[in-house]
Amino acid sequence: MKKIIRKIHLWISFPIGLIITIMCLTGAVLVFRTEIEETLFPERFFVKEINGEPMTLDRLIPLINSQLENNSVTGVSIPNNPKRNYMMSLAEGSRVTAYANPYTGKLVEISQFSNNFFAKIMQLHRWLLNTKIGKPITGYSTLLFAIILITGIIIVIPKNRKGVKQLYTINVNKGWKRFWYDMHTSAGTLTCMILLVLALTGLTWSFSWYNVGVYKLFGAELPAMNHNQHNRGNQQQTHGNQQTDRNKHSDRGQQTDRGETKTQSIDFTHWQDILEKIKGQNADYKTIAIQNESVTVSQKRIWGNARAADKYTFDAKTGEITNYQPYAKADKSTKIRGWLYTLHVGAWGGLFSKIITFIAALVGASLPLTGYYIFYKKRKRRKK
Repeated sequence: MKKIIRKIHLWISFPIGLIITIMCLTGAVLVFRTEIEETLFPERFFVKEINGEPMTLDRLIPLINSQLENNSVTGVSIPNNPKRNYMMSLAEGSRVTAYANPYTGKLVEISQFSNNFFAKIMQLHRWLLNTKIGKPITGYSTLLFAIILITGIIIVIPKNRKGVKQLYTINVNKGWKRFWYDMHTSAGTLTCMILLVLALTGLTWSFSWYNVGVYKLFGAELPAMNHNQHNRGNQQQTHGNQQTDRNKHSDRGQQTDRGETKTQSIDFTHWQDILEKIKGQNADYKTIAIQNESVTVSQKRIWGNARAADKYTFDAKTGEITNYQPYAKADKSTKIRGWLYTLHVGAWGGLFSKIITFIAALVGASLPLTGYYIFYKKRKRRKK
């Protein structure tokens, strides 16, 4: 039986090995996207000097609007860190974020994700830079990768304790072939479950039928919004980017007779009052994101769903909070969607889980290469 499984493992791996390597390498880079960007572009995320208290939103937003050309602020993300800039979503443009110094009211930078280096990495990871051709290729490759991982584990299952010891022993004195074989089996076995989770969660962005099946498996229905947005590639978004996507349809600018863009204004009169109220109820918040008539509060947490958030709605005219929905009472589909993302990007345990996911992704990238090397050596020996 193992001979058949070994052949399945080999002949499935052979044609898609390089695709798996590309997907795993790019995935490893994306795990630390936030940390890399904050290191390379600190002025975008952090204020140079803290001067007193941050401006109130009713003062700050008009200042930022005055520095924008044919655009306006539709949402603000306020971090619970006095050293960080505010992130603002804009009415015009897809996934465009403005970074603002809350102490000086200066517009620091406008960033569009599509022009970002990591956007290209994301496109390579998900579509091999071509949505029409690459998406089905990466989707089916991921599905086959899950089968490769399962068959690989079956092949190396030890019969006894001695076999377990041999499985996790890397020989360095028996030649390169044995060394890479041991690396292939040992590293592959140690990271197999993490790689399998990454593959199975990643498939939800590739196939709608699979996505629907996952939700049904956990007793929930896939939200209608997910059906419509499934093919748009909206993975890994910051709070500011999420606000942009939600607002670009409802708050887009109108075309004047001259063809110039005239953006609609948002009533932010009571936003500061809303912010103070919610701060009082959430002393240990991580980020408070305010947009027209709704607020999302992300709490500081190391373990769990990275997208867990409490939600508020308020009356824009009076500033009165009209509804509060804690994450604990969120519908099941919302929690599932958050967990799928969290598990896929390795954000379920803070820095610890990110490091584990990063290492596993690197191992996943190496497995096809070591597998090719082992296959080449075996073929060469047989010819001799």
